[in-house]
Parts: sequence; C-alpha cells; structure tokens
Amino acid sequence: MSASAASGTCAGEFRVPADHPCLPGHFPGEPIVPAVLLLELSCAVLRQAAPRLGPLLEVRAAKFTRPVRPGETVKVFVHPSGASPTLRFSCQTADGAAAQGQLLFGPGT
Repeated sequence: MSASAASGTCAGEFRVPADHPCLPGHFPGEPIVPAVLLLELSCAVLRQAAPRLGPLLEVRAAKFTRPVRPGETVKVFVHPSGASPTLRFSCQTADGAAAQGQLLFGPGT
C-alpha cells in the first residue's frame, strides 16, 4: 500500500465491469475507465460513507496517475484537509495510485 493510502481512511471501493456502456469507445481493444467515471464512482463511495456530504459542487483539483482497467478494484481514501472546505481523496488499485484530488460538496441534509 502506498504512503498516500496509509495516510488516509478507506471510505470504500468499487469495480467497473467489463460490460459497462462507456467502455467500448474508450478505447477499442484497450479499454480503460474514463476519468469522469472514476470521479463519479468515487463521489458515490464518499457519499455512502458520509451521507451528509450533499451534492458535488466543484472538482477543485484532479490528477490521474495511471489507467484503471475494467474489473480492477479501486479503493477510495479520504485524507485530512484541516480547516479547508474541500475533501481530499485518492483512488488506489493493486498496482498503486490511480487518482487524487480535492472535491467541494454542497450543504448536506
């Protein structure tokens, strides 16, 4: 496990199945999970772990460091952000860090 994962709390995980509708065009013969889907599924995991987060208002930063293939398990980690209103997260696969960033969520319920 990377230092990034070690410094955060695992909020949950997800897998994108090989038959997901976004994969045939991304990319034929070498499917990778699109970055927007990684963000969407990461937000779903974060909201499940903390239902009061509310809607995503802004992606303040996002960096994608390695491709995620269909069927890979992606673990989503939350990292301390001090007094900042943004939530820091990272995505890890068995092969290492796949994404990291800062998200701003709106008022929750």
